Amino acid sequence: MPIIEQMDEQEYRSHPSVANSDLTTFRRSPAHLIARRETPDKVTPAKLDGRALHCAILEPDDFLSRYCVLPADAPKDQRHHRGAAKPAPATLASIDWWDNWTASNGNRIILTAEDYDSKMRVAANVREHPALKAYFDTPGQSEVSLFANDPETGTGVKARPDRIVTIGGYRVMLDPKSTDDARADAFSRSAYTYSYFQQAAFYTDVSCWCGQEIDLFLFIAFEKEAPYGVKVYEVSDDDLEFGRRQYRKALDAYAACVNADEFPCYSTDIEVLTRPAWAKE
Repeated sequence: MPIIEQMDEQEYRSHPSVANSDLTTFRRSPAHLIARRETPDKVTPAKLDGRALHCAILEPDDFLSRYCVLPADAPKDQRHHRGAAKPAPATLASIDWWDNWTASNGNRIILTAEDYDSKMRVAANVREHPALKAYFDTPGQSEVSLFANDPETGTGVKARPDRIVTIGGYRVMLDPKSTDDARADAFSRSAYTYSYFQQAAFYTDVSCWCGQEIDLFLFIAFEKEAPYGVKVYEVSDDDLEFGRRQYRKALDAYAACVNADEFPCYSTDIEVLTRPAWAKE
């Protein structure tokens, strides 16, 4: 099955094969997955920030071709006053400065000097981490797109691992994750809440179905605030199996919905509402 390098992210996302994020949404309900697919993707500040961080970590040579840094002495952007009846000289100067600066930077995304500095520090802490340096210094595949068919249901599936690298005959998959707290107790809760174990199992299996066995899956938990702490976590065999059971159940149910052409929402049964376990005496 195809392994495609340098595939445009939007092209990958528009491909109809099932991604891990689809299965995570499907676990809420089949109807939620259909609604998600039919809703245009919103480019939020958080998503833009995440893309910039991933670029800085995984594709540092391309960073300055995609992003530019706003000079600290840049004037306030007054271009919304363009066409005003009697603009002040300072407004005209601001419009002229921004027109020239924008033209010289093309379609690059603007970062403040503070944003740029923080992203460079995050990237440096990740790439120079003693447990990771060899994985970034060794040539590998970043943002590669994998497409395969699930051998049990025949469903088309896809995955886009952040980085795959082979060292000493061992094939390792790396996945950087931003977090408020990279310590094990906190990050394990995030990993469970956001289905990271399912992702690890799904990605390694899709790679296997593409003919590339993965020997080790590593999550890189990095903090976006000073001192930009980094922790590296190996996913245990037991937790990979847990994630595999999660995606397997969702993928089988998804295939059944496709065959029946039915994507229901929540159960229509009346259920008993109780306090959460942590609120009980």
